[in-house]
Amino acid sequence: LTCKIAVFRQDFLTGGVVGRTVRAFGTDVEVVHLAMRLASNLDVALSVRQGKQFEDAWKALKETFTNAVEGLGDEGKETLRRRFARDDPVIPLTRGNETFIWISA
Repeated sequence: LTCKIAVFRQDFLTGGVVGRTVRAFGTDVEVVHLAMRLASNLDVALSVRQGKQFEDAWKALKETFTNAVEGLGDEGKETLRRRFARDDPVIPLTRGNETFIWISA
């Protein structure tokens, strides 16, 4: 299972699908929320240990998330803040990992 998660984590970053989705639909707080939650649950920041390609991909994804959040406006930012501050039994969130810490900052 650990190996599968590592592969999912790497595919998540290098595939670029999530980044493209957020760039295309980044004005929708639901899209940004789910993409950031998935990134946190996979702890994609750990992929940087795999080399430069993953470091660059994580940097690009962080930039995409930052731009999307900045484009949401005050209400969207508040929605995200509330969602990452509470537990949601429907959409679990892994906390305390490198990705969650970056998202929560």
